[in-house]
Amino acid sequence: MKITPTPTPTPLRPIVSGMNAPTTKITKMLDRLIRQLFDQYVKQTTIIDGVHLIRRLDKYVSLGLLKPTTHLCTFDITDLYTMLPQEESIAILIQFLIRFNQTHVKGMTINAIESLARIVLTDNVFIYGNKYYRQVKGGAIRSPFTLTLANIFIWHWEQKLVEKQKASNELYSRYIDDIFLTSNDSIESLHDMLENANKYHLNIKLTHEIGSCVSFLDVQINNQDGNIITSVYHKEASEPYIVPFKSDHPRHIFENIITTALLRAIRYCSTLQTFNHEIRALKLMLLYNSYPPRYIYHYLKKFFQQLSVTSISILPILHDENEDILLRTKLLLKPTTSEHARASRIATTFDDKTQNISIDSLVYTKVHKKDNSTIFNCPIIIHYTHENQYAHYKSNIHKAWQESFHRTPVITTKLVVGSRNNPNLTKELVRRNPTKQSTRQKKRSIESTDVHLD
Repeated sequence: MKITPTPTPTPLRPIVSGMNAPTTKITKMLDRLIRQLFDQYVKQTTIIDGVHLIRRLDKYVSLGLLKPTTHLCTFDITDLYTMLPQEESIAILIQFLIRFNQTHVKGMTINAIESLARIVLTDNVFIYGNKYYRQVKGGAIRSPFTLTLANIFIWHWEQKLVEKQKASNELYSRYIDDIFLTSNDSIESLHDMLENANKYHLNIKLTHEIGSCVSFLDVQINNQDGNIITSVYHKEASEPYIVPFKSDHPRHIFENIITTALLRAIRYCSTLQTFNHEIRALKLMLLYNSYPPRYIYHYLKKFFQQLSVTSISILPILHDENEDILLRTKLLLKPTTSEHARASRIATTFDDKTQNISIDSLVYTKVHKKDNSTIFNCPIIIHYTHENQYAHYKSNIHKAWQESFHRTPVITTKLVVGSRNNPNLTKELVRRNPTKQSTRQKKRSIESTDVHLD
């Protein structure tokens, strides 16, 4: 158990960890069964990342719904995981399955799901002061099913709020316990709506921010006289620290850091001015973490040359507004990693490919992906501990594989070569829970010890 300091009036907030718990496999199985259904049926009111939110904002603007007086609102649900009422959450889970005609999920009945969910929620225990304690409210942190169950509980809680937003043609989007919405009502009406929402359920309390400029997830959103300006929102707690260039990591890690930051900057920054500001901040952050200037310039140029719409050099991209708009539009249309993951989960709900699948083209592609016969049925996965002397180890392995097996049936097997990092100070100094293997070995050594009584 971990005690986290919180502001008054509650001085301590108990958090029960679900890592390596006896119910770990059950909670993972339930999450695989239920989360894909939640993704499929509640995707109209939920978002999965900042790009998803920006697309919805762009649609809201294109419909002519944004006004200079439109308020931007963010709500945060306080202590969601630790405040979930256990029995009520299970009852809402059953309501969710029945509403969407899910009497069986992958062959498992609703009654079986209910019983397993109750085990996962109610069998969280810990020892303190030589006494056993059982969690009677909320769920274990880092339990996959707790996240899914919390999402379903809030789905039930938010129905009145969603209907009000739909009736007003306003935007409503939720990411787990964070809510973003737009409103053209008065500030007084918004405060009344928040007060009413706080009365929907005894355990659900909201904190809010209302204005013309708000931050949500990692997106800064600003309504400037009826124009939405978006940019990257930087949290002080996590930046400007990234993986230092002098650390013993594979070289592709450093390139991925730059590429990811550039993709986010282009997608999030709606104006050339905010984009250039973000590029300057990115360069400073990289320099602060000992990235060489030539290395930074090389990968900046490589990135823009690969994605440039007009195939011109890097300098016009950073100073040409039309090029920036074309590049941003191109990248906003591409699905993100989170969208691919959600589409793959939703695709598993379709056992019959002749079913009426949603108009989501990405889900359709995932469903029919298995139709394309693949030769990579049983991949071989190799891991090695990364060191600088092994910089070309991965490519050498693939080359040797091709030379050795290119005329044999083995060549149809997919080879995956991955790397592990060397132990760092964090792994050496931070105390972690013992592994199951070490616990079993310790138990055997105790049982095998001979005790002689004189």
